[in-house]
Amino acid sequence: MGRESAENQFGRRVRHEREQRGWTQAELAARLADLGVTLHPSAIAKIELRDVDRPRVIRLDEAQALAQVFGLRVDQMFESPMSVPRLAASIMDWLVRQDAWTDEGVWIGQQVEAAIAALPEDERAAAMSLLRPDLIQRVVDENLTGSAAAELYNVIGQRMHWVPDDDQA
Repeated sequence: MGRESAENQFGRRVRHEREQRGWTQAELAARLADLGVTLHPSAIAKIELRDVDRPRVIRLDEAQALAQVFGLRVDQMFESPMSVPRLAASIMDWLVRQDAWTDEGVWIGQQVEAAIAALPEDERAAAMSLLRPDLIQRVVDENLTGSAAAELYNVIGQRMHWVPDDDQA
């Protein structure tokens, strides 16, 4: 079985990225128009449709704009959406968001503690049972002391630049 052509890979990736975002072909065409590329929704359908005798040719300016509208580089459009480098980048993004989430948890915990401390003594117990600063602190502590996240971040961060794409291996 022969290797799939670059245009076929690209066209299939366009469809995948568009569907992942829940966009119609008309919505994608509108986003491309915002970038200065006029592409009718029927042309997008033809770009995505690769299982025909004569699939539509994809011009370089179209390829560039399509990649850009998806927030990707043109070369990334040839990778499988689940390629090793792409998954590694997704994990790194997730870890960064988790870190920001933990920072927000620290801030919320501080706000809860300050709000409870500012209440009259007879209202503090009810506020503590509702807001549960102890559980907020436990969640934050588990995220801060969880060595698995730090280890994963370090391993992927160090190796991400050389991990081979499993599509190429």
